[in-house]
Amino acid sequence: MELKKLNMDVKDYQSNVISREVFDTAQICIDGHVITPALEEFPEHGQPFCDECGKKTIIECEFCHVKIKGYKPDGHVGYRFEPQLFCDACGKPYPWTMAKKIALSEFIKELNEIKDADKEILYKNLDDLLLDTPRQPVAIIICKRILQGVKKENLLILRDIIIRIGADHLVSAFFSSPVH
Repeated sequence: MELKKLNMDVKDYQSNVISREVFDTAQICIDGHVITPALEEFPEHGQPFCDECGKKTIIECEFCHVKIKGYKPDGHVGYRFEPQLFCDACGKPYPWTMAKKIALSEFIKELNEIKDADKEILYKNLDDLLLDTPRQPVAIIICKRILQGVKKENLLILRDIIIRIGADHLVSAFFSSPVH
């Protein structure tokens, strides 16, 4: 196989690997609310702004302009569509992925009861907390240790943020016993 064929550019990737005959195009707001996972099949479901938060909607990666993967028409009806966190053509995070990290970063910044050095450790572990990485269990242990000194009312706010950003795996990891 020639080296040229191995070096597919983004447009080749879109047309050859993510064929629009295999995946529909999803429309998602920049905060991650799914407008429709099947915009091409049901264009009447598209809308320029989100009806949940009012933010603009997108149908392609803002970096490489490859369409966002939607439903794969394979006969499965009724399953919940979850948008990808990263563009699989260029590897850049979608806006909703960055919004999750920003929300947690802002929360960490406001925690007065932990030291700045511990805040830096929390910041450094955010990606591993939010994403499915081999380091995620380690990041959870580190962050749980640091958060032990946080007031209960702030832990309740953290739990609310985690639920709102859709990181449900962290709810059980950090709050295995109720926070009262």
